[in-house]
Amino acid sequence: MKLMYIALLAMVMMYGKAVAANRVAVKNTTVEVVVFHGVKQCQTCQAIKKNAQEVATEVAKTLGVGKKVVYKVVDFSKPENKKLAEKYQIAWTSLLLIKYGADGKETVKNLSEYAIENARTNTEAFRKTLSEDIRTLLKN
Repeated sequence: MKLMYIALLAMVMMYGKAVAANRVAVKNTTVEVVVFHGVKQCQTCQAIKKNAQEVATEVAKTLGVGKKVVYKVVDFSKPENKKLAEKYQIAWTSLLLIKYGADGKETVKNLSEYAIENARTNTEAFRKTLSEDIRTLLKN
């Protein structure tokens, strides 16, 4: 009887180790949707902010474990944001997607020109492209 309990205990312990060994660490990936702007904002700049925030929120609702989308607005004219603007070479309204991978690597996709050309006048195409680009960054 003792032998049976010892065998059962050994099996439970081995099973626990096997389960622990088979667990795959979740790789956390974050994409920041960052809109940079100055003091004055035209209709196009406002459209970029509005649509980028809505798309970021929509995509974030559909993500699984280990994936995250964060929306940020940065006024590059404020002294506290100067270093960040310099880091990404921002001088006017800009839209960046910044991916932070589990390995610590940063990937930046600049959608500024596309956003300025399409956010107000071709909104649906802009929103679709932005959503696809966020999802692509989260996959890779």
